[in-house]
Amino acid sequence: MDDPDYECALSGVAASGEVYWDGDGLDDLPPGWFEVTFRRRIPNPQYLMVQQSKAAQVEIAMTQLPPNAPDHLKQAHRQMLTIQTDALYHSYEENIPPFFTIHETVHIAPVESESELLEAFNEIREMLGLDELPPITYDQAIAEVEAPTEPVAVVEDEDEDTDDEDDES
Repeated sequence: MDDPDYECALSGVAASGEVYWDGDGLDDLPPGWFEVTFRRRIPNPQYLMVQQSKAAQVEIAMTQLPPNAPDHLKQAHRQMLTIQTDALYHSYEENIPPFFTIHETVHIAPVESESELLEAFNEIREMLGLDELPPITYDQAIAEVEAPTEPVAVVEDEDEDTDDEDDES
């Protein structure tokens, strides 16, 4: 395989992707493989700097009021300055997201076939508060689903009233 689509983060095993079914959102992930995604939201430093700049501009402009100005005047002046500063930065600020989202995805080959891999994978699951995987292989799971079931016999209840009894009256 020259250029595999998937590489196991635990074992290094590689596999090519093929669309088996597109109804589950796993694209071409091979059967039995795991896709583990971590997503993290972090503050955008540029957005934080804009907020700090706006606050600093308001504070600097507030120094223009005399120190003995009445509180209601200080409050009204601060509100006016905040509105003006928000308007001044609006078009710039609307193009800066307040957060970045980091996505990290790894793939893990079926772990059931190797006891060391299953043990390592279950340790990770336990650390994350997830239940352990039972030691059943993908092939065993498929065999259980495809195994023929015995037909269920239908037993008629003898106590039931039938239409024939009603006809005899």
